[in-house]
Amino acid sequence: MSMHNAVAAAVNGAGTGEVLERWGPALVSGAALGCFSITEPNAGSDATSIVTTATPDGDRWRISGRKAWVSLGGVADVYAVVAKTSPDAGHKDVAMFVVDRDAPGVSFTEPYRKAASDFLPITEMVLDDAPADLLVPPGAGMGAALGAIDVARFDIAAISNGLLAEALDVTVRYAQQRQTFGRPIIEHQIGRASC
Repeated sequence: MSMHNAVAAAVNGAGTGEVLERWGPALVSGAALGCFSITEPNAGSDATSIVTTATPDGDRWRISGRKAWVSLGGVADVYAVVAKTSPDAGHKDVAMFVVDRDAPGVSFTEPYRKAASDFLPITEMVLDDAPADLLVPPGAGMGAALGAIDVARFDIAAISNGLLAEALDVTVRYAQQRQTFGRPIIEHQIGRASC
């Protein structure tokens, strides 16, 4: 959900025209699922090292490159893809684009094998001259990408707090019900000290 919310926020905050009309309401309502794509096989923590490139093509753009660790790869309907718009090093030319999962030139690898969370498909995304719509213009793309990541961080923090609260509730209930030496384990010294 965190990646979806980041894309929904980006599309509804920066999208215009056809992009906003097509994807804005669908992402907010849950009728469409979004995914954010910045990481590349050789550019993880250093996002300014991305090499996926977008070139203008009339009113649209064409993107070529490869993205890594794409959550919901091949499952999400729309992808916010971060790409460079010139061969210059750095982030001053980075832009953000909207790419439709079913567009020609878009494909996904088999999901990565992971130790856990197989319920979440994480793949690589291959873009081979794929059509795209500009969401955030060159020069503002890296800032928008980092803003989208911040949205995801808030979601992940909220989810983590919810999981922690539920774990604590389950633990307390268990400690109140589980008996040893004739009384609930929460009443033993270690239980009283920690509650």
